[in-house]
Amino acid sequence: MLAVPALVVLLGACAAPGTAAAAQAAVGAATVTPSVAGVTWHKINLLHGWKAASSLTFGTRAPSWAVSGGIVYLDGGLQAPATLGSLVFGVLPAPARPARTQYINVIMGNNAPTTTYVTIAPNGVMYLAGNVTALSFSSLNGISFPATATARHKLTLINGWKSAQAAWNAGDPAYTVSGGVVYLSGSLSQSTAGGPVFAVLPKAIRPATVQYLPAYTFGGVIGRVQIYPDGLIFARFGQSRQFTSLAGVSYLLPTTALHKLTLIHGWKSGAVSTGSSNPAYSLTSGVVCLSGTTYPSTTSFYATFTTLPPAVRPRYNLFFYADINNAAGGVIGIEHAGPAFAVAMPLSNPVQMASLGSICYPVNS
Repeated sequence: MLAVPALVVLLGACAAPGTAAAAQAAVGAATVTPSVAGVTWHKINLLHGWKAASSLTFGTRAPSWAVSGGIVYLDGGLQAPATLGSLVFGVLPAPARPARTQYINVIMGNNAPTTTYVTIAPNGVMYLAGNVTALSFSSLNGISFPATATARHKLTLINGWKSAQAAWNAGDPAYTVSGGVVYLSGSLSQSTAGGPVFAVLPKAIRPATVQYLPAYTFGGVIGRVQIYPDGLIFARFGQSRQFTSLAGVSYLLPTTALHKLTLIHGWKSGAVSTGSSNPAYSLTSGVVCLSGTTYPSTTSFYATFTTLPPAVRPRYNLFFYADINNAAGGVIGIEHAGPAFAVAMPLSNPVQMASLGSICYPVNS
């Protein structure tokens, strides 16, 4: 029997965004929470009846933003209004806005985990799209991107892949390095025949092992960015050729110090079978990043695969969309007390492989 933490059971799904021109004017003075390790959280002023998810039910922070090392992070849980009107839920202030439109998949649901996606425009307007229903819980964990003023370095595209900036204002494919982490950005598509390799990364930013990183593809369909130590970077699964967003995709540099996670309940490292690394974490400049892959040794398993040490435990419960079962999707959850769990989507499916890639959060999340 699958032993799923109670938090997962509480997870239980839109259309084109409503007009949001007036929303930008509604940004008020931010409420600031205490700073830990140099990361200060600011509450997002919610609009159109959207509210913070119940902290008693989900254990999440009120929707908030922070900037660390030139990277913007969102945190917290959202709940839709009883009468679902505008899908715009807030507007980020100027210091936390992206240079181009961001499309990032997130976890949603009251009864079973599923996905929707968040779109963030350069004017700061944010809305949920996809399969949203009234009163649904949505997690903002996993949303990170370079701030407008943060330097980005363009990637050279190959095999018929082109920037999708002109069509979607989602930016040219690029990368930013901050705190030992490489953050990808921009978007791409492939209209002519060619392979899934869209670029070769510069030697200075190539990972030490294979990376399996979840990505948004056209219409919110789940996809993957897969990166090899020789620098080859693939766009795979979903509607990747039609449109792939690199927003929210990140991985660790080989020089970043790693600390091995102790696996429990029969979970094993997927390093040998996938060419990735052992499950581990880094802590640099107040930001925690996970890495590696893991899988359960039997089909009857506990969802909890490790307990994070006190130094990297978040203040609130976190729910990340993750690359699980070859981009079929799932949840990596981290409870404030330290347990971390992996759940596939649909919930009835066993986890065959869970990637911890792209899971980064300020330590006081």
